[in-house]
Amino acid sequence: MNRNRRQPPIGNSRKLFEPDDQWRLRKSFMERMKGKMLSNKSLLRLADKLVNVELLGLEYPMHVLKEKSQSQLVAH
Repeated sequence: MNRNRRQPPIGNSRKLFEPDDQWRLRKSFMERMKGKMLSNKSLLRLADKLVNVELLGLEYPMHVLKEKSQSQLVAH
């Protein structure tokens, strides 16, 4: 990841047809996690997974979530 490149603000990542409740959850998560050694792309993906689990009832196998979260970390 190019650290010198400016990341778009969280407010610009709302999806066109995203319901308000999904947007509030994703935005809150991204604001809390911003700067926690995640790339912007990884942060968006994890926020999507959170909505999938919390609001849409999807399930992910625990080993997949662990592997995914470990692969998302980037060194600063």
